[in-house]
Amino acid sequence: MTSHSTVAAQDTRAPRQTGYSLVEMMISMGIMIAVTGAIFQLVADGQNGFRTQPEIADVHQRLRIAADMIYKDLLSAGAGPYVGDDPGPISSLLPAVLPGRYGAMTPDAELSASTNRITIYSVPSTQAQTVLAEDMPAPNADLRIDTLRPGCPVSSPCGFVAGMRGLIFDMTSAGAGYDAFTVTSVTADQVGHGGSNPTMSRTYDASTARVVEANQAVYYLDAANDQLRRYDGYELDLPLVDDVVALKFTYFASPDPASAPKPADGLSNCVFAAGDPPTPLLAPLQGTALKALTPSQFTDGPLCGVVPNRFDGDLLRVRKIGVEITVQVGREDLRGDDPDQFVNVGKASSGDAWVPDYSMKFEVAPRNLNLLQ
Repeated sequence: MTSHSTVAAQDTRAPRQTGYSLVEMMISMGIMIAVTGAIFQLVADGQNGFRTQPEIADVHQRLRIAADMIYKDLLSAGAGPYVGDDPGPISSLLPAVLPGRYGAMTPDAELSASTNRITIYSVPSTQAQTVLAEDMPAPNADLRIDTLRPGCPVSSPCGFVAGMRGLIFDMTSAGAGYDAFTVTSVTADQVGHGGSNPTMSRTYDASTARVVEANQAVYYLDAANDQLRRYDGYELDLPLVDDVVALKFTYFASPDPASAPKPADGLSNCVFAAGDPPTPLLAPLQGTALKALTPSQFTDGPLCGVVPNRFDGDLLRVRKIGVEITVQVGREDLRGDDPDQFVNVGKASSGDAWVPDYSMKFEVAPRNLNLLQ
């Protein structure tokens, strides 16, 4: 018997190795590029936010500072003397707000009408409130004041000191005359005056004049340097906020011509003709709500005051002031090229890195300007 044995053949070849196809590699590379791009975009957005967020906060802070300062001074506009005879707001006799820059240094001409500047007058909480002891003999004469008035400090002539800003006005009727001045010297009963008015616009009588310490605040846009500046009417003319690119004041007046300061029956002033009752000289405005005055309405009369301090009678019926302030980012590389978003265009190429101009609008109705209604 023959036996057979079968020996299985073994495959000694290396196992087959498989790899990525060209299509698979391209897909994976595309996914990798997309993920990497997204990561880089997130990093870029974070870098833009890191650059822009502090600048946005700075713009907001400068807007708040500008608004707070202007609001505070406007709120007290027209505040008058509160001791002695005839206390009450000065806004019944002279303009508490003027659409111009006035003071000792380079004042605007009388009857100016600028939308980006304002002068505000008020009487602070002070003991420097008195009357003349004798008539002024000449417009450039020192003011001899009554130091025996109730409330006058005995340590100085009624609290007046050199460098103080003062105001003298006629109490008889609206628009009879006023002068802002700087106290240059004081003696036992005399106040020397200078600044913008070394010579007053007129002489004042002891029986009708009031002499008080005054706050004078002037806000205006320095367009050449993009600055909001505040001037005290005498020497201090300082930048308040940088990168302010627009400033606008709007004056809202009562439409009723009889709302202006009215004299007694039979008498007249600059906004009323004598009569029984007196006849308004101001033009009526349409409607019953407060109306925004146009620049031409600040110069069309009737005119009040005395040269060089004349003013339009419409200022005596202003009841509210609107304020608009626009601030830009200081860095040019964060300002874009869109004129609708930037007053001064910059060099930022990407909208993600833009910090647009920010504006704030508000309105102030000073209490003392509304006591006349």
